[in-house]
Amino acid sequence: MGGDCQPIPHHDVSQGRRGYSIFLQPGDHFLATKPQRFFVPYGDELPSGDGNYHVCLHPTESDLNCFFAPVDDV
Repeated sequence: MGGDCQPIPHHDVSQGRRGYSIFLQPGDHFLATKPQRFFVPYGDELPSGDGNYHVCLHPTESDLNCFFAPVDDV
C-alpha cells in the first residue's frame, strides 16, 4: 500500500456540535499502530466522493494531514 490516505470505518467517526471526532484503532488505517484521537472542526473536512470517511496520516500516525467526509455529512 502506498501513500498515507485510506478509508476508515464509519464507526470511527462521530459528529458533535463543533465538528468530527475521530478515534482510530490499530488496523483501522494501515499506519495506525496505537489508538489515536483527532478532532476536525466543521468546515475543515474535504468532500469524499465515495461515501466513505478517509484520513491521511502524515508525517507520522499521530498527525492527521487531511480528513474526507461523505458529501451527505459536508
